[in-house]
Amino acid sequence: MISLTCQSLNNPLEQLVYGETGNGMKMVMINGNIVMEQVRLKTIDGEVVLKERVLTAKRDIWLERTKIQGQFIEKMHKKYWPVRH
Repeated sequence: MISLTCQSLNNPLEQLVYGETGNGMKMVMINGNIVMEQVRLKTIDGEVVLKERVLTAKRDIWLERTKIQGQFIEKMHKKYWPVRH
């Protein structure tokens, strides 16, 4: 059975790019290599991606804390050592 997303209305290429949800795909092959099969990516290591995401989240938290600390220090500096002209 053909899904409704694959029914070409005007432009078949646009319908494929903008209308396909991914449910109609069984396998994706690029340059002779299977990159997705049965809704599973073959070329990505999930554990590595998860570890990178955890490191990115820790970095983002550190950057946000550093930004807040810098703002606090600047505020205190202006309060206790105001610029005098």
